[in-house]
Amino acid sequence: MDKPGKALLLRFASEATATQATRDMLSEIATKLGVSETKAAHIAINRLHMALFEGDLKNVDASQALPQHEAREALRGLETLFKTIEGKK
Repeated sequence: MDKPGKALLLRFASEATATQATRDMLSEIATKLGVSETKAAHIAINRLHMALFEGDLKNVDASQALPQHEAREALRGLETLFKTIEGKK
């Protein structure tokens, strides 16, 4: 079993912007991916990290990762979201 890490409280915006997300958005992502909201937040943070740092995930423990085909399908479902965010940079 994983040891608990450091906790972080997230405050969500009432309306989505290029730099703010709503709780409904996180819930929709979690539902689409079939994971918990916590796991969805981790996936989103890792995805943004890859985008910003060119896939430099050397220090990320991949032992809990989704199988490649599931991860690919999950990210495919988020392409529209990432395109929307990218267009608002």
